This record gives sequence, C-alpha cells and structure tokens, in this order.
Amino acid sequence: MLAEAVSDDEIGVADGRFQVPRLPPVLKDPAVDATRSDMFGRIGSVQLPDVMVSIDEQTRFSGVLLGRDAARRSELETLYAALLALGTDKTAADMARMMDGVSDDRIELMMRTLEENGQFRTASDRVAAAMLAHPIARLWGTGVVASADMMSMDATRHLWLARIEPRRRTPAVGTYTHVVDQWAIIYDQPVLLNLRQAGVAIEGALNQKVCELQRLAVDTHGFTHFAMAAAKLLGFDLAPRLADLATRKLYLPHDVAVPRSLEPLVVRVKISRLAKEGWDGLLHVIMSLKSGHSSAATIIDRHGSAARGTATYEAGTLLGKVLRSLFLLDYLVKPEFRREVHRNLSQGESVHQLQRAILAGRIEAKHGRKVSEIAAVSGALTLLTNIVMAWNTAAMQQAADAN
Repeated sequence: MLAEAVSDDEIGVADGRFQVPRLPPVLKDPAVDATRSDMFGRIGSVQLPDVMVSIDEQTRFSGVLLGRDAARRSELETLYAALLALGTDKTAADMARMMDGVSDDRIELMMRTLEENGQFRTASDRVAAAMLAHPIARLWGTGVVASADMMSMDATRHLWLARIEPRRRTPAVGTYTHVVDQWAIIYDQPVLLNLRQAGVAIEGALNQKVCELQRLAVDTHGFTHFAMAAAKLLGFDLAPRLADLATRKLYLPHDVAVPRSLEPLVVRVKISRLAKEGWDGLLHVIMSLKSGHSSAATIIDRHGSAARGTATYEAGTLLGKVLRSLFLLDYLVKPEFRREVHRNLSQGESVHQLQRAILAGRIEAKHGRKVSEIAAVSGALTLLTNIVMAWNTAAMQQAADAN
C-alpha cells in the first residue's frame, strides 16, 4: 500500500526521505456552532463553587478525600477551600478572605491532611466515571483510546523539582496527564521537565482504573523503541506523533522483500545474539510491570540509550523498531488513522487549556518541597478539571434530553 501511495504521488520519496503532505482540514458543519451556542445558551453561566457542590452531590468525592463523610458543614467548607487552594495555587489566607467563618489555620491543616491522605486520584476517578456514564460521552469517542502529554506548572525557582521551561524560560514543574478520547482525565502524575516521558506514559496507561485502553497517543518525548515494545507486550499500542518524520526509516528483517522504490527507506535489522538472550529477561520485566512489582517509569528509564549493549535492552529495542515500522506504515497510508492520532493529542492539549485557566498562580515553596506535595497539587488540579468537565457533560446531557 505504501508503494502504491508513492507511485500515485500521495507520499513523496526523495533522497532517502519521506515527503508527507499535510492533512487537508476537515470541513466544519455550520450547524455545529449554532447547536453549541444554543445548547450553552440554555445551560447559562455558573460559579465554580456551585459546580463543585453539584458534582459532590452526585459523586461524594469529598467522602473519598476525607476517608469518611464530613461531620459538619464547616468541615465540608474547609475541604472545598483546601481543594481550591491546592488546585489553583491560592494560599490558605487567600481562601480565608473569600469565605466567612473559615480560618486560614483550618484551611492550612486541611491542605496538609489532603496531601498526606493521597486520595486525589481515587476521587478524580470517581468523578471521571460519573462523567463517562452519560450517554452523550459515547458520541465523543470510543473510550479505549487516550493521549498522554505533559503540561508545565509555574513554580518558584527555590523548589528542587523545578526546572527551566524552555519556551518561556521560567521555572516550572510538569504534570503528565492521560486524557481518554471521551475527554476525562484518567491519570496524572508530576514529572520533571526536559526528560523523556515514555516511562510515565506507560505507567499511567498501566495504572489507570477508569477504562480498558487499547491505544495511547503520545508525542516524540513519550516514545522510545523499548517503550513501544513494552506497551505492546502489556496489551496496548503506543501511537507516537514523531518529529522529523521525513527522516524516519522502516526497520525490516533481511528476508522481507520490499518494492524497489522503498529500498532507500529501509534499514535491515538482524536478530543478534544479545537480542536472543534478552528475550526471557524482557518477558520477566513485562511480568514485573503487570504484577505491580516495578514502576514502569523507572524500568523504561533504565532501559534508555545508556543501557545499550545489555541483552534485555537489545531484545526490546529490536522488537520496538519492527513495531514502529508497522505503525509508520499505517500512519503513512491511512490518512484517517493519522488524523485520529492528531485529534487525540489535540484533545489533551485542549484539556491543558482548561487546566491553565484553573491554575492561575504558581507553586510556592510552602506546598512544593516534597514529591507528595507536588503530587497533591497535580491531583487537586486534575480533580478540579474533571469536576468542571463532568458538570458540563451533565448539563449538556440534560439539555440534549430536554430538546
């Protein structure tokens, strides 16, 4: 199929490089904008506190965060204030000035309690499940495809986890989120900037408990050949949007025949002695990941380029190269598949826009000195983001049912 696409000038080949044309834009139906305006005109505007209370009535995420039902109204108000403080980078004093009868000391104590409990992911999963239960969510995607990408959160330079964000040249800490194609965030974790993210991409897909993933779209930072092999053996496909696509090669065994027009794009690989010896070790690594005895982020990072020459690395990398070649064939000859990968990644970036609207400030040293504190900030932001999307989904469902 690739050779036919080259002969039909759908894909170009010159000087041993691919020439891949841009995908044409999809024509927008004018009725979509009109329907959206009409629907949200009926829904109207709402304040974030009202959104939180409404979703808490449906999901009881406050009970998950506390480990029990709130004993009194003041405790519930303090919980909401602490959640907003962590997820929006407001201080306890800022929140106390916004709420009558709630002191900054109580809010600060609740913030510490939430950081120590570590229940943000469980609460967020409950909200995400409620969101995906609405029939309208099934119109947005299949629920078995997701994207993974990092968003930088501004931070003070005094945090040891902070690194310089290369685009804006400001200190920041990353939050790496997995967004299912039905829009909910199904996993999040804090990460360091400017590092390979293939390990955390696989870890999130492996540890999330909201849906059964079959494919995960990532950008170049979330991809390595070893990671592609690990993902396949773990039961899902990694779908990378690769940088420098024109220079990518097809890695094929020597006994696979290809048309003459594609020979300049093929690199022949052989199964070396190390790769043969490393197969059992690779399977042991995968079983350790499946059983939860090892962290995927740690294992994948340890099998980066520095591990070249070890048997397990050579086996995983060889398999990953062949799998990436199979993926590249689909990516090049199936425009709809390529468009879907791009759409999945665009969904994740759109969710980041909402997260940036919620996270208005920067992470200060008071609540960012330990990994658990950064994880609480990331978890609170994810929970608030899912709360907003869940409320919108419920409101859209109600408007659609009333139409």
